[in-house]
Amino acid sequence: MLLNRFSLAREWHRYWQKWDAPSVPLNRKLVNMTANCVSDKTSQPNSQQARSQSAPTSTAAELWQSIQTVLSLRKSAPPLVAVPRDRAIAASFTQERLFWLSQLAPENAAYNIPFAFHIEGVLDVSALQRSLSALVERHESLRAAFQVCDGVPMFVSQPPEMPLSMIDLRQSLQPLKQGYINQLLSEEARFPFNLETGPLFRAKLFHLADQEYVLTLTVHHIVFDGWSEGILLQDLAAFYKASCTGEDPDLSDLSVQYVDFASWQRQWLQGDVLDTLQTYWKGQLDGALQDVSLPLDRPRKPGWQASQSAHQSFVLPQGLAAALKSLSRSERSTLFTTLLAAFHTVLYHYSGQENQFVCTPTANRNRNELNSIIGYFVNLLVLRSDLSENPTFQELLGRLKHVVSGANAYQDLPIQQLAPCLGEAQVSLSRVLFALQNTPQQSLQLFNVTVTRLDSDNGTADFDIFLSLTEEAGTLKGVFKYNADIFDETTIQQWILHYQQVLETIVLNPIVAIADALVLSDSERDVIRQKCLNSAITSNLSKAPKSSSDGAPQSETEIKLAQIWQNVLGLPSISIYDNFFDLGGHSLLVMVLFSNIEEQFGQTFPMSTLLQAPTIAQLAAVIDGTQPDASGSMILLKAGTQKTPLFLIHDGDGEILLYRNLANHLSGRTVYGVQPRSQSNYPMLHTRIEDMASYYVEQIQTVQPQGPYLLGGLCAGGVLAFEVARQLQHQSQQVAMVALLDAADVKAAKRVGRIAQERLSNFSKALAEGEQMQAHQRALFILNKGRQKVTNLISYELSSRVQATYNQIKLQIFRYYLDKQLPLPRFLQHISVRQAFDFAKLEYEPKALYDGELVLFRATRKVLDSATAGLDDEPFVNIYSDPALGWGVRTTGSVQVYDVPGGHSSMLQEPNVAVMAEQIQHYIQSVLAQENASYVLAA
Repeated sequence: MLLNRFSLAREWHRYWQKWDAPSVPLNRKLVNMTANCVSDKTSQPNSQQARSQSAPTSTAAELWQSIQTVLSLRKSAPPLVAVPRDRAIAASFTQERLFWLSQLAPENAAYNIPFAFHIEGVLDVSALQRSLSALVERHESLRAAFQVCDGVPMFVSQPPEMPLSMIDLRQSLQPLKQGYINQLLSEEARFPFNLETGPLFRAKLFHLADQEYVLTLTVHHIVFDGWSEGILLQDLAAFYKASCTGEDPDLSDLSVQYVDFASWQRQWLQGDVLDTLQTYWKGQLDGALQDVSLPLDRPRKPGWQASQSAHQSFVLPQGLAAALKSLSRSERSTLFTTLLAAFHTVLYHYSGQENQFVCTPTANRNRNELNSIIGYFVNLLVLRSDLSENPTFQELLGRLKHVVSGANAYQDLPIQQLAPCLGEAQVSLSRVLFALQNTPQQSLQLFNVTVTRLDSDNGTADFDIFLSLTEEAGTLKGVFKYNADIFDETTIQQWILHYQQVLETIVLNPIVAIADALVLSDSERDVIRQKCLNSAITSNLSKAPKSSSDGAPQSETEIKLAQIWQNVLGLPSISIYDNFFDLGGHSLLVMVLFSNIEEQFGQTFPMSTLLQAPTIAQLAAVIDGTQPDASGSMILLKAGTQKTPLFLIHDGDGEILLYRNLANHLSGRTVYGVQPRSQSNYPMLHTRIEDMASYYVEQIQTVQPQGPYLLGGLCAGGVLAFEVARQLQHQSQQVAMVALLDAADVKAAKRVGRIAQERLSNFSKALAEGEQMQAHQRALFILNKGRQKVTNLISYELSSRVQATYNQIKLQIFRYYLDKQLPLPRFLQHISVRQAFDFAKLEYEPKALYDGELVLFRATRKVLDSATAGLDDEPFVNIYSDPALGWGVRTTGSVQVYDVPGGHSSMLQEPNVAVMAEQIQHYIQSVLAQENASYVLAA
């Protein structure tokens, strides 16, 4: 159905009214793009506005025809209704994109959206708990998880229950209250979600004083956006008041849920609708689209990843804000487009590029049914600008009005479906972002208590730079949020200065040529030009793996490694620059990988080598000796922002890679793995536990000279962590945590008769094989089996003792050479870490007790599946008679025990490791608070 001119105008007016409402979006901040009001009197570009071949625009007539087409498509869309829940329902297109992005780095908090509120008064905690449960029951998105089926993430609805974690800090917090609260908020904001197991919405209540609390709400972006923020706060307030007063909540029923929208979207966005949307965007984006060259202080790392973020705030003077609004009205533009054009002008002076683009988040709620639903509706719009022929600012504004209006009209195309529209271009669509918000940040209003919103941020950025402006109290407030890995604070301060200079220039002279809108000194230009070289370096690095010649294996070692990687990972082809872990590699596959490498090359490497050399090219260099393995004993498993790092000491096999999952779950915490002292073909260069620990103390103190120290380790690593802690205390250093991960003391007693019971069980199984025989045959069978078992037992005991004696002699010789610092002979090569540790623990007796509390994370259940095949997964609590695994006699304090799902090895694998990580996280928070409090009180 074609719309006449007047009905089209009415539709368009109603459509743009939505853009003046609070809208939101990209990742975390409430932002809103206010669109241009298009008039049929819009003038056509003059000759100076002629568009370049690389940046197509449209005339007013073409734009009107385009808008008419898309509105007609919307009117012909199928009805949005509730769909049956008895079948699997696919995630929306935007959710699908975010799901796969999150899988690249599941431990990253880039898509966490955190809220924090300070509450004073008599809070009804039970009512708050009930309100949260009612909230997740009302909004299906908040109880969603996702399981992949046939390559597509599908919704999995969970029970409508919302646990409220309560943390009592009334006693430990007072000496350093505010600083510790900020630390807790930061850690909570950065703790990752598991999209496949859920939940994706969590709440914690920190009890600070009798009538003082901090409430944190954290939700994953895949089920939430900025518009959802207002809905969540409003609905939670309504449920809390109703729960306190016994009244019904003042909320209307929801006719549909986000799941229904996702189903509707996939039904509608196909065929002619999809073709029409993609045709428009192809016309806008095809041809020479390239990333903006930014003045980076450091090159960007290749590949997708979220990085540490920082931000700089600024406020424009009221007079300047008023002048910008007046300029927008006189140019028949919106404030959004005027501010965007000024931003493009700054980018032009930095990059010199006439064809550039930025992205802006858009609410994408174009149906009334969606206005009260929590969900991930937000989409990204690509706004391409044509700055060719040095236009005046007024002319640039005219070009951008067309771009912005068209983008808003065709906003229904999800960003991941823009790929066919980009042609040969390889660009990062979320690198430079811009947004305008016209409503202040909202807060939570709870019945009969005072609530104040606190700053809360996840501390990460999946973009390079994001300029967000807010209209508030007659002025404009701005925030530059940026990737702190590539930008310095001083560089961003320069951005703010230059942006304000452009704004001041254009309000005084709108017809200034953009080349003259910002005056830079020669020295400023030289610095910017030099910094932009870092963008070029990044661009070349990121494109290298995509080239068939650059990414193909060259040397014989690379070819053999590529074959091994393909077999282990099950992939048809791999670039020599691909990261093993980004391709889906995990700790169990690393074991298979290094077994194959040892078989193929006859060389043995610690599995942690892959942390330092995660690509085929890097690992081949290590194998060939052109890049020696210089990893040393201290291996950074994960960088964090918190001051006190965690040191995890190797297990009985000398490995630290098994801690990678745990490290990734410890949000914000820097984690190091501590490896044995070794050299080529000699995996361990110590034969006494005291010597091992003394060396590890030296290594740890190169990273952290002073306490408090956080230590831990699995099995043998726990014993070593204990001795390290004891030696640190002997130096009068503070030790805040010794985490024993299913580790037993060297003198812990095993369960009586356990080995005999296992042998009897095996013999009983053997006897069962003869139950169907006749009596005389069965008697003979039992006699033979018994004789065979006794013979095998004697043979086993004799061979074991002979082997043990041989190992003892060999290790005594090894110790002699080490003690005398003599050159090590070849016959002493390849003594394993486990052999050295088992030898050392026979004579180990701690010289003193540990002064303080030990914390034992105890495995509880052996896991029998393919993931644990070949691993020792028997929990130590089944092997040793003491539930505390013998540690009670080693401390002046107590042994705090946390039970962890999973077995001895599987406790460090998903999903069990997430449980243990949260336990460790909370324990660290508690002990560091006590350490800090003790320090403050002592001072």
